[in-house]
Amino acid sequence: TYPASLSAVWMTEQLRKDLQFKGIIVTDDMQMNAITEQYGLDEAVKLAVNAGADLLVFGNQLVRTPQDPQEIIDIIYNAIKEKQISEKQI
Repeated sequence: TYPASLSAVWMTEQLRKDLQFKGIIVTDDMQMNAITEQYGLDEAVKLAVNAGADLLVFGNQLVRTPQDPQEIIDIIYNAIKEKQISEKQI
């Protein structure tokens, strides 16, 4: 249903459980078209974190407007306050 960077099936079920991966999970570029054409920033960040991502990559800075890190922090902080992301996940 989702690109791998937003998918709990891939990150949590496949990587963590099936493959027993214990390292850091890094997303693909959160500004790639597969994400930006289907999801808003707010939704994409929440999906990635809830899917199990430990590090979100914003690397398409030459093509798109550079992403303000504070905006991402605010999205995550507000999602925790609204119980859309668990503190345990962070």
